[in-house]
Amino acid sequence: MKSSCAIFVLAILASISSLPQHSLAQGGIDPGVTAMVAFENADAVRVRSNANRFAVVTVSPGQTISVTLQFPIGFAGTPIAFEELDGSSGLQNGYSVTINDHGIASFRFLTPSESGLYRVFITAGATTLALPFSVAAQ
Repeated sequence: MKSSCAIFVLAILASISSLPQHSLAQGGIDPGVTAMVAFENADAVRVRSNANRFAVVTVSPGQTISVTLQFPIGFAGTPIAFEELDGSSGLQNGYSVTINDHGIASFRFLTPSESGLYRVFITAGATTLALPFSVAAQ
């Protein structure tokens, strides 16, 4: 019985270690971050995180968008790291910023010219959020 329990525990540990590096915690506490995505034509859309993910934002190819993130005030002073996934390389103000005293951080993103789904992971402390962009075909 002890050996079957040990094998079960080892199997669980092996499955956890084989999870994708960028998996987001399921059922984790979502801090309730709001993202205001502003487009070149002055239109904007607001999305709120849910289960550490934002709703997909549809964008045009080759467009510079500005994203303003509103974190709870308790995140003030926390450094943020950004990571582009899915072949994108459009971050325009670097890969890290610090959340200001009002809980706000922002970044600019040049959308790829190819249509598809592109994600930006936003990590603030122990919290990682996924902000997906769907680049529409022209």
